[in-house]
Amino acid sequence: LASRLHVFTPKTKIRWLPGLTRHSSSSNYPGESEPRGLVLYFFLKDKPKSEATIRIFRGGLLVSEFKAVVKPGLNRAAWDMTVRRELSEEEVKARSEMLRRGLLSGASSGRLDGRYEYTPAPAGEYRFVLSVDGLESSCRASVVEEAEGC
Repeated sequence: LASRLHVFTPKTKIRWLPGLTRHSSSSNYPGESEPRGLVLYFFLKDKPKSEATIRIFRGGLLVSEFKAVVKPGLNRAAWDMTVRRELSEEEVKARSEMLRRGLLSGASSGRLDGRYEYTPAPAGEYRFVLSVDGLESSCRASVVEEAEGC
């Protein structure tokens, strides 16, 4: 590869609907299961000075962002196929109070960033922009939903 950073176009990812599948492939064969989420593969020519930032857009709207530790050569990062919505100040306060009460009773708090609400990403096309050390590369991928009866 001639470029210092290249993101490979991922294959279309099926978001399996919960409750429709009655059997798990991992319980009936000794192979490796498909990774959860949409996997991005990318090549970085030089040793990075910092982590990579991966931003996911639906149209022009930023719907998710995460960091990935990278090294020279082929790298892999997985998007959990969720979109985030920034909460208002009032919603953050209400959520903090709910988490405080839940944690006191032993419930799990889920994601650590209480400024956002996360929901499953709807079917559609997404643009992935990977940035590291001032370099940027992007690609597009689609998420489709499992059809009932598959």
